[in-house]
Amino acid sequence: MHLRTIGVDPAFGGRAFGSALVRPMLDVADEQGLGCLLLTGTLDNVGWYEGFGFTVFATFRPTPTWPSVWAMRRDPVPPPSRH
Repeated sequence: MHLRTIGVDPAFGGRAFGSALVRPMLDVADEQGLGCLLLTGTLDNVGWYEGFGFTVFATFRPTPTWPSVWAMRRDPVPPPSRH
């Protein structure tokens, strides 16, 4: 599963709107056993996505004049066992 572009107006930051956009997609991916991939061009977002279980697997600059981009992935989280 590939998470597409999301954004929250900075004036509304810190109110869990971003989490409300991401969490349902991650829940569906987990239910279907799918991993997720995303790219972010903002270093501050890396830590935020890590809070959802994403890890950086590559950092690159698409061109010499572009900023760095972090490629991140998340494996599906299996449901808790019912023993």
